[in-house]
Amino acid sequence: MNRKTLAGEPFVATRIISLGGRCAVAHNLRRFFDFGEAFPFDWWITPFDGLIKFLAHPDPDWLYDPAKLDLTANNGSVRHTDLGIRLHHEFPRDRIEGQPINPNFRDAIAMPKARTTRLIKKLLALDTDVESLVFVRERERPEPIEKLMPVLAALYQKAEWRSLAVPHVASDDSVHGWEGDPALWDKALADLPIQFARRDPKRYTVSQPHAEVH
Repeated sequence: MNRKTLAGEPFVATRIISLGGRCAVAHNLRRFFDFGEAFPFDWWITPFDGLIKFLAHPDPDWLYDPAKLDLTANNGSVRHTDLGIRLHHEFPRDRIEGQPINPNFRDAIAMPKARTTRLIKKLLALDTDVESLVFVRERERPEPIEKLMPVLAALYQKAEWRSLAVPHVASDDSVHGWEGDPALWDKALADLPIQFARRDPKRYTVSQPHAEVH
């Protein structure tokens, strides 16, 4: 929520944070605005209800509880049973056709849990009066965005913040891969009413998921 910006003026953001729901959002935010800073939702596939629940209770012990994690069909991903969040890039994959998740993925929980714990702590620590935060979510379908506002307001009582939605950016994955068509993403992100005044010095680099963990 923006408490100071006058109507019609762009919001000056010190951090731009992806709220999903897929990997292409974080990738294109970093590329377009030229930053390399990582946040928890960057490489998850996150349904709206799961986003709300986890922001209300951002507990890595809950997220990585082995009893709450199951393989999806054909071992294609790992899904949290309460949240519906798919930890799609978190666990080792077998080097066979389709690259399914190794059935023993629970043995590899420690590393992604440690990384996510660091990122959650960093995200929550941004509630200071020197930060201006923009949360961006791609909306593939209508979502009850009014449910997001009080959750963010509870987490960020000192920082300036604004939540913005990007309409679904559809492109041919067989041509552009999971990253999406950069021209279409550029058009969508250029319409966001923000200016970026980065606080973190790290700039964008081409990377695979989870390359940035600070």
